[in-house]
Amino acid sequence: RRSALGLHRNAAGNRAGEPGWRHACHVLLYAPLPAGSPPPGYAVLMQLRFDGRFGFPGGLVEPGEESLEAGLHRELLEELGPAAAELRLGPGHHCGARAWPAAGGGSGSDVGLVTHFYIRRLPLEQLVAIERGGPRSPEHGLEVGRVVSGGQQAPGEL
Repeated sequence: RRSALGLHRNAAGNRAGEPGWRHACHVLLYAPLPAGSPPPGYAVLMQLRFDGRFGFPGGLVEPGEESLEAGLHRELLEELGPAAAELRLGPGHHCGARAWPAAGGGSGSDVGLVTHFYIRRLPLEQLVAIERGGPRSPEHGLEVGRVVSGGQQAPGEL
């Protein structure tokens, strides 16, 4: 995580942790299924996005937010609803990042983007509660069309 903030410089010469860069954080939330479930044995929470693609919950960290994790937590509350309030994500859940320098050249983007990816294992009951709470999220129907989980599970479990 720390190394991602110093990977590249933008056109103004600023490192990724300095002005001229934005950060986006997304998280893979998963839960083990009951013993005896067919492979892969996990449920994974994803979203049906406004553009018709599936993705992981998260989004842009606002300038001035306390930390990457604080920005991610705000995005999770917006996209997943009140059940996401219990989620705690820290630097230990961060598993990778990539810096995308600004396109420049008149493309309209003079700001680089650092994408961060987190992984968090949850109890199945918590994952189910988050999935069911999706329709109560502020962005349901706007940025997020539907929150879904995948994996082999018994009908009615997820």
